[in-house]
Amino acid sequence: MDSSAARNGQVIHIRGTDHFNFTDLQFYTPMLKYTGMTGDIDGYRGAALVNSHVLDFFTKHLKKNGGQPL
Repeated sequence: MDSSAARNGQVIHIRGTDHFNFTDLQFYTPMLKYTGMTGDIDGYRGAALVNSHVLDFFTKHLKKNGGQPL
């Protein structure tokens, strides 16, 4: 079990990603997936998924009362 999950955290795995899918490197060329530097997922699809999860986290933990700032 991941240490963050053991402390009531959350772990999200996105199929088809690799380490460099979580950087801007994936936007330079789709050919990077053939070098093994990124996974098979489309870079823009992966970025949209990450952005969605980060926004959900901030909304849940940093805002209250229907989205009003703390």
